[in-house]
Amino acid sequence: RDRETPKERTVSALVNRWLDERRDEARKKTRSVESAESLRWCLDLFCNHVGTATNIDAITADVWNRWFAYCAGQVAKRDENDEDGWSADTAQKIFTTSRSFMKWCWELSVLDALPRNLTSKKHKFERPQKTISTFTNDEIKTLLSAKKGAHRLILLLMLN
Repeated sequence: RDRETPKERTVSALVNRWLDERRDEARKKTRSVESAESLRWCLDLFCNHVGTATNIDAITADVWNRWFAYCAGQVAKRDENDEDGWSADTAQKIFTTSRSFMKWCWELSVLDALPRNLTSKKHKFERPQKTISTFTNDEIKTLLSAKKGAHRLILLLMLN
């Protein structure tokens, strides 16, 4: 029969403890309130994904890979539709915050060991650069030849 996880070893309890430290930093003005709130949002997503009542020891390399896959899936949703999912930057922030939380648990000896893939270089959310459309020289000549004075100056400034 499974034993119930002691409350102080649940992901939720440890996240709340970590967040209390970040809120204390905000009260002491060493961190902004907005930053502390942003970290709370990131860890709420992590907590909901792995399970609030989950024992912190259950976050293995496999669980960490599934968390990365979930975050990467959110980026893929954004690629398909600008209204869905997360940007690559947002996914990186969420993933980095959860990694910092895991390291904090290890530093406090709450965890004996970290998932071996916690700092894997494969866990990236890079997207290909979008091509930027530019004017051809002929298009610029056409634009500039049609304008005089201040309008021409504005176009030159814009093109710079």
